[in-house]
Amino acid sequence: MKKIKLVAILLSLLPILSCVKNGSMDKLDSNLDQTKTSLKAANIPTTNGSQGLGGFIDNKQITLDEMKANIFYVSMGNMSKGNNDTSVNINLDKYSGANGVIKGDFQKGNEYTISIPVDIVGVDKSGFISASSKSYFPEIKFFTLKNISGATLVSDIDVSKKGNEDVETRWYKQGPLDINRRQSATLTLKFTPDKCFKYIGFTTSNNLDEKVSIHIKYSTISVTPLMYLDGEPEMCLGSTQTISYKTKSGYTINEPVYWYVKGDLQIVGNSHGPNVTIKSIGSSGGTVGYSSCSNNSPKGIESKITTRSSEEVKISGNTFVYSGNSSQYNLYNAKDVVSQSWSVDGGRLISDKNSRSVEIEADSFPAGAYDGLMIIRCTITDKCGITKTVSKNIKIRACSDCPNI
Repeated sequence: MKKIKLVAILLSLLPILSCVKNGSMDKLDSNLDQTKTSLKAANIPTTNGSQGLGGFIDNKQITLDEMKANIFYVSMGNMSKGNNDTSVNINLDKYSGANGVIKGDFQKGNEYTISIPVDIVGVDKSGFISASSKSYFPEIKFFTLKNISGATLVSDIDVSKKGNEDVETRWYKQGPLDINRRQSATLTLKFTPDKCFKYIGFTTSNNLDEKVSIHIKYSTISVTPLMYLDGEPEMCLGSTQTISYKTKSGYTINEPVYWYVKGDLQIVGNSHGPNVTIKSIGSSGGTVGYSSCSNNSPKGIESKITTRSSEEVKISGNTFVYSGNSSQYNLYNAKDVVSQSWSVDGGRLISDKNSRSVEIEADSFPAGAYDGLMIIRCTITDKCGITKTVSKNIKIRACSDCPNI
């Protein structure tokens, strides 16, 4: 059986920094694009699904374990929930700053691109000599936080937790500048995790002697899979197969990869390493996946495996034939049939008995005789090795001058 790729469908272009009430992050999932005539690997869509920010929480003493995914948490400073097209308002007094954190689920095997539109409102100042005003601005940064050891509360997380391995995106314009004090920009934070982590931090600072503000707009995250599962999307009941993963060019992942199954599938042998052997143990199928983080609470890139059901194959063709005449007969609903053998009582095979379609000639009866009966049988074997025989009764009409049909 020819192998095809089980491409894990991941969410792309997900608004994560909105203020819409919602639950936790969508689980990474995939769906196989099946048709009645062929098996196809799933295609990664350009956009699929969305997830909003669950809300805004100004509680610096909440524990990290109690944090929910995709919610703005304040660790320091004056922030408030936005409205209309704005997620969060950050109001900065003179010589002040603000810090915050977002909890997510960033796994090895994916590339993440977070796009964060912001509006920045600086200050205008006039010089002693020049009559024209000059603009000055605050600073804002977003950055990954791969290691937050020692932190137990939201208030413990700030820019000091950012390590050399973390990446950041920054907006800052050094004043004085001859530009409008109201500026808009989109910050882009792009990263490929070398280990799984959960937190994105952000910090703002105002080194001016006047109040300024920053308004975070609705933002999106684009997730690009760098790995996919390789195996068969269908299995026969009781059969086994080996599933492996492959990576896009230029990307490697450190072993071990932890595998898991759900539903009517069972792991045979080791559950970690470059591949896994699974067995179909029920008619409902299931899900195979790998968690690139650990073997605890499996959650990762998945593909669905269906259990191949036995189809109701039938013989199609005329229900009667005239004496001494022939007719064509075919197998219907037989896409999983791998071999067949035809036989007939009350007639004879004209074409190859092992072909998918056969021509059969009915026995001859003299004029005035009673109608006869021809029984066509076909013994078939499907992809799962199941053999059975289907049959069809054909009436033979006796006549003195039979037309050829």
